[in-house]
This record gives sequence, C-alpha cells and structure tokens, in this order.
Amino acid sequence: MLTRWLQNWYRAEWRWRTAALASAWGVALLAALMIRLWILFVPYWYDESMSVYFVQGGFIRMLRLVFASVQVPFYFTVLFGWVRLVGDSPAATGMLSLLFGAVTTYLVVVLGRNWYGPRVGWLAAGIFWVSLGNIIHSTDTKVYSLLMLISVLAVYCLQQWRNGRRFYRWGWVLVNLIGFATQLLYLFFIVAQGLVLWYWVRRGEPAVPRRQVLATVGTLAVAMLPLSLKASAENGALPRS
Repeated sequence: MLTRWLQNWYRAEWRWRTAALASAWGVALLAALMIRLWILFVPYWYDESMSVYFVQGGFIRMLRLVFASVQVPFYFTVLFGWVRLVGDSPAATGMLSLLFGAVTTYLVVVLGRNWYGPRVGWLAAGIFWVSLGNIIHSTDTKVYSLLMLISVLAVYCLQQWRNGRRFYRWGWVLVNLIGFATQLLYLFFIVAQGLVLWYWVRRGEPAVPRRQVLATVGTLAVAMLPLSLKASAENGALPRS
C-alpha cells in the first residue's frame, strides 16, 4: 500500500513539475517577445543612426560611405531597399532585424532536430530566443541579426554537405560569400568552418573528399578576393557629399 502511494505521489509530483516548467518556458518566451516589441520603438542610438544616414540618398553614395567606413555593402543594400518600402523610422528598420531573427530561430530548430531530435531542436531555439544578447540586438538597425542568420545558414549548408547532398557545398560558398559581404570579420567564422572541413577530411568522411573540399574552399577564396581589394582600396576615402 505504501509503495503504491509513493508511486502515485511521484507521478503526480512529476506531472506538476512538468506543467510548472512548461508554464515557466511559456512566460519566458512571451516575455522575450514583448521586450522585443517594446524596444522596437526605442529611438536610434548613434551606430544605428549612421546606418540610416548611409542609406539616405543615392545608391552610389551609400556604397562610397560604406567602403570608406571600413564596412561592406550587403546589409546596407538590403536596408537601402527596405527603407524605400516601409520607411526609416526605428520601428520600420528594426522590423527587418526582427524578421532576420525569426528566421534564424526557425533554422536553429531545424539544425537541432537534424542532429539530436525534435526536443533538442525546440529547446535550442527556446534558449536562443530568450538569450539576453539576442534580445538586446534583435531590433538593432545594424548587421547583427542578419549576421546570425547567415552564420546559422552556413552551418546548415555544411551539415547537408556532410550528409552527402553535394549541391549544398555551392550553397555553402554562396552563404559564406554573403557573410563576408556583410561583415569583414566574418572571415574568422569562415576559417572556423575550414577547420571543421579539415577535421572531416582527416577522419576520412566519404561525403567530403579532399579534392572536393580544396576546390570548394578555393572557389570561395577567389570569390572573396575582389571585395577584399575593393574594401582595402576605399578605406578612408570619405565622399564629400
């Protein structure tokens, strides 16, 4: 009798804990969303105002300003088109970053599910969604949200390439090229991925043979060269208007 009572108590206690944990997660996820919606209407800080300044005017002027400030143009090209569709208020430009973050969260679900199953995928996405750094920069009119999206997408392409879907290696090249055109320091993330590829080659992974890896990485390096030279040549050449 005592044993059965203890078993019933433990099951009830477990159900209560599960319900409490699910409720806490729900509150945290909702709070993260509400905070994002609140900071969406916060006025620009200095760096954000510079981003908006870059895209106010002609496209060529924008490119000159971007290169002169030791940056690269992909994010600003997207922002240039976005502000002409929805405006340049803090809420309008912040919504673009919020959309990037939403897509990134979905990709985290997909990656976690592919590696460890659905529960891990949803848990990883939940942790990503409520992380403080992600919330703070989720609506910034800066490259951060787009850069996170590109990074996760690059890892997804790398995973698919390893799984034998060789077409994704060209997707990997394209995504990393876009990442480099978004932020020059993305080069360090490309190097990290290169080390992963080198490890797979050393292990003898059948889906990533040495010659294929060398050809793919070489293609990416050649594609990055013109942008590198352009950014170096334009550094510091601020236009007068």
